[in-house]
Amino acid sequence: MVSISSFYRTTTVTVAASNAPVWAKRQADFAADGAADDVQIQAAINRLGSVGGTVFLSEGTFTISTRIDLKNRVMLRGSGMYATIINTSTASLFMAANDTDVPLTGAGISDLTLDANSDTVADVTPITLDSAQHCEFDNLRILDCANKPAVDMVVKTDGSGRNVVGNHFGHLYINNASVGLFFRGVATTPTVCTLNMFDAVYMEAIQSIGIQFQGYADNNYFSKVYIALGANNAFGVRHNTGVPASTNGVYANQFEMLAIDSFGITGATGIEFQTTKQNTIGAFFH
Repeated sequence: MVSISSFYRTTTVTVAASNAPVWAKRQADFAADGAADDVQIQAAINRLGSVGGTVFLSEGTFTISTRIDLKNRVMLRGSGMYATIINTSTASLFMAANDTDVPLTGAGISDLTLDANSDTVADVTPITLDSAQHCEFDNLRILDCANKPAVDMVVKTDGSGRNVVGNHFGHLYINNASVGLFFRGVATTPTVCTLNMFDAVYMEAIQSIGIQFQGYADNNYFSKVYIALGANNAFGVRHNTGVPASTNGVYANQFEMLAIDSFGITGATGIEFQTTKQNTIGAFFH
């Protein structure tokens, strides 16, 4: 028997920003209020349930006060990188992939800007992936996370199935971040950041490290990556930061068409290798 609610169910849910055009608000399933828009965005994600689908955000600005949790097979899609902007008033992170031992699968974010607003809100991480597999992040602009990574691929707790694996990032622009991309697996089991792919990544005004491998990150692939360092003594790429062990699980990461610039600053390092092996780097300029 098919219920009436399931018969009318759609795999696309729309959320209109408080400053969206009138027609967009009339057509939306949810209308944001401009203060705690995470409430409406999270409700839209939850409405799709286990079936998944797309949450479409209108043009305009969304302000969130707490984090948004992605769900399996749900794509959060804006109206364009410059048309849809999500910023924060108090949230310490924007988009969390998971906090359980069940991997997030087949989710993603595309076609919008995440503005961490570091001038007024400290320690914001726009995207955190913990136990995420085969997710898609495309056509994103990440701004002003001066004290935290723009994208944090972190395995917080040891346990089976918590790998960050097989995720794809394409057409990613990062401006004014402490760390652009941060990879940190853990030793026991081990649980790792592996087989993630990054294509067409442009970073500028990087204050500390463009790409940082802290441990247990292998076989990640990077193509067409540009890193412009913005502070003295900054690093383009660092392998095995922290306390390196004999191998520490950082190996076989591949870079094709990597460019690192340090114009106008002093003491910069292009790539630092520390107890790592089997990495491949092509077309490196510093």
